[in-house]
Amino acid sequence: MNWFHNRSRNDQVAILLGGCFVCLCLLWVVVVDPLRTAVADARTRVVATENSLAQVSGLVGQLRELKNSQGAGANDLTPHSSLHNLIDTSASATGVPISSMESSASGDSISIRVGQVAENNFYRWLAALEESGQAGIEFLAMTPAAESGQLSSTVRLRSLR
Repeated sequence: MNWFHNRSRNDQVAILLGGCFVCLCLLWVVVVDPLRTAVADARTRVVATENSLAQVSGLVGQLRELKNSQGAGANDLTPHSSLHNLIDTSASATGVPISSMESSASGDSISIRVGQVAENNFYRWLAALEESGQAGIEFLAMTPAAESGQLSSTVRLRSLR
């Protein structure tokens, strides 16, 4: 502390001001900035959660409408949902594993990825879909699997109703 008292008054003030500046910078870097960043991240998460909640609320309304229309009669189903039902039931009946199913933006076609399946089961499934008169094959890509008699496929079906 002797070195500080041996300085002139102007030097002592300059050293104290410099020390305060360094302390304020450290306080900013260690405390204030991380808190500010955490608050901004939390606000972003809240906005994303609110958006997700709004989407879910909209879907709940659509689901209620669909359930109400099903209660009024099975013929009130949309072609989109009936095509989904047809694909699900025919795939499970023929043993075809559906990896993913994605509707087009217009809702009149569905892209389906089929996992590894026996060729005969796959052909039976496609025939059942065509014979139903509700779906037509718009696109078909098949890839042979490692095992003999097995394949993987991508199919796009168009609703015929």
